[in-house]
Amino acid sequence: MAGRPRRDSTIDRRFQENLRRFREAKGWNQEDLGNRLNRAPSYVSMLETGIRGASGKMVDRLAKILEVDPGTFFVVEERRTPVRAFFRELPPEAIESLRTGRYTKVRRHFENIVKAEFFEEHP
Repeated sequence: MAGRPRRDSTIDRRFQENLRRFREAKGWNQEDLGNRLNRAPSYVSMLETGIRGASGKMVDRLAKILEVDPGTFFVVEERRTPVRAFFRELPPEAIESLRTGRYTKVRRHFENIVKAEFFEEHP
């Protein structure tokens, strides 16, 4: 018996990848999200792997639970780090170095972001 065909269009793949990314950003596993949806973890798995598609109503529910705009499920992930995010991610010692005028830790943090964004191999 063959399994269900997977949804494999570009927009389906974007939805699947972004759903997983948003769930993981919350620190949730599939069971956590399933509980919030009142569904089994296998339902979340089927959404993320393309075995099942989500209705518009389900996309709205997921967006509300994950606290994202429903349209963001269908856009390509932005790989660049916005400036605000850069400063939000600074470790406390780097923020202190900004206050005191010693920028070595901030520069090192910035260099690590630049290396990760521009010099690592992207798929």
